[in-house]
Amino acid sequence: MLGAHFLSDSTVSFRVWAPFTPALFLELEGKPSIPMEKKERGYFEVEVDSIKEGMLYSYRFANGLVRGDPVSRYLPQGPLGPTEICKSHFPWTDQNWKKIPQKELIFYECHIGTFTEEGTFAAAKKKIPYLKDLGINCLSLMPVAEFSGQFNWGYDWANAFSPYHGYGNPSEFKKFIDTCHAEGIAICLDVVYSHFGPEGCFLNDFGPYLTGRYKSPWGASINWDGPGSDEVRTFFLQNALYWIKEFHIDALRLDATHAFFDFSATPFIKQLIEKVAEKALVIVENNLNDFRLLAPPKGANAFWNDDFHHSLHVALTKERSGYYMDYEGLKSLKVVLEQGVLYDGTKVSPYRECSYGSSFQQAAPEQLISYLQNHDQIGNRAKGDRISLTFPEEKVVAMFLLFSPYLPLLFMGQEYGEKRPFRYFVDLSSKELMNAILEGRKEEFGENSEMGESAFLQSKLSWKIDPFLHTLYKKLIAFRKIFPFCIKEGMKVEVQEGLITIVYPSLVVVCGFSPGVFPLPKGAKNILLHTEESAFGGKGMISIEEKTFTLTCPTGVFFEK
Repeated sequence: MLGAHFLSDSTVSFRVWAPFTPALFLELEGKPSIPMEKKERGYFEVEVDSIKEGMLYSYRFANGLVRGDPVSRYLPQGPLGPTEICKSHFPWTDQNWKKIPQKELIFYECHIGTFTEEGTFAAAKKKIPYLKDLGINCLSLMPVAEFSGQFNWGYDWANAFSPYHGYGNPSEFKKFIDTCHAEGIAICLDVVYSHFGPEGCFLNDFGPYLTGRYKSPWGASINWDGPGSDEVRTFFLQNALYWIKEFHIDALRLDATHAFFDFSATPFIKQLIEKVAEKALVIVENNLNDFRLLAPPKGANAFWNDDFHHSLHVALTKERSGYYMDYEGLKSLKVVLEQGVLYDGTKVSPYRECSYGSSFQQAAPEQLISYLQNHDQIGNRAKGDRISLTFPEEKVVAMFLLFSPYLPLLFMGQEYGEKRPFRYFVDLSSKELMNAILEGRKEEFGENSEMGESAFLQSKLSWKIDPFLHTLYKKLIAFRKIFPFCIKEGMKVEVQEGLITIVYPSLVVVCGFSPGVFPLPKGAKNILLHTEESAFGGKGMISIEEKTFTLTCPTGVFFEK
């Protein structure tokens, strides 16, 4: 095992991979330099007695360079400082925790730094009763690994093993997870194996973690298939298992798998899925719609479905700039509901000027995660603005999201109508790097995009809750747990101007995004719920005739057959 590990109450084993240096020394707080023994393939090891938890250490290279451990359990002074020695023991109380069946998952994506005013694990722990009351059973955390600066989305990580010191120490993160499990909430953690952050990550001082043979959107690619790649893979595999075993993480979301440049016979992603199988779910983000990542027998468990989001966004906003030009609103949404994705390799994307994707016809509905908002689709807009809808539209889309066959994901604050933006924010000490990022965003959006402290503070949730919308979300989530929505067999989708209908074997979901007179769906009988009820702040009217029904404003209606 890499890193520092207690062998007894006071004896610690230190192990690190550092093939770039001929010699390595352990610099331990209060002790003289300790030479480490060089092993095969560039590993260095040493066992030291009289060690106490909380002591600090670093590694000194033969050329005098001093770095913290690449496998740091905790960096109390940030990525530029020394590593703190931590014991793995924690008084967990989740021994009776049972994994939630995948079909039943309801995700809630959250950024720890902006979820509360304090932006810490301890503060977020106080919101767990709120999430339980809402009905959420899987909290999807944006990356929490150590990064440079005082605020960041988390994708610019500097040390993959250490929770960001500004959020709290490892024990505080474990307390947060333990409390979630006590309240019936699973934890999905976003991990980033597609790139490093641009500042504070010193892996390449130790060994060939990067390769110049391929270029990713963030620069040099991680070395998955070149000289030294076995050890690079070991590092990241240990990281995945570390979060699962030591922090009791229930699912890992792999960010940007389309940016993995790996031409080996056994790609790293497949290797990771095999190692993690039965221990945690693996969820992938992939903008190539590559079904091979999910394909049995050893595929990932689920896939973030951007085609669902983009189709729904266009249906609601009529926006057609950028990649939204590829989508035709409800027409595209019908295809996504029936076939899993829109771009399945059979059609050309006008935006990309080529065809892409593969068939998802074999995907089970619980393998596709759908959303109206997430960190990317809000934060990667010039001003991080949330989708702007009328109140009736907000309620209709809530029903559509939660009553679709796919697993729903809410973005923090969506359930109560949060108006504050979620902006892109980053805090790097290098002005050159900050200016480069700013210029890149200016080129993408055509205007300057604030991304410093102001953007971070603007992105903190206001917690100004609209009681009607919040009540509706609670009701819809409760209904999703009762009725069989996560099915495709026997499901039909009907679309007409301003209205989409999902017909299940025993249920009918009608989402009218505009007022009008519409044919009554075949078999629709009793109304079980509609979004214009007074409990949800409704003022619209629904009138049902023998063969038609009339909506006076955008309305969602849930029938039994």
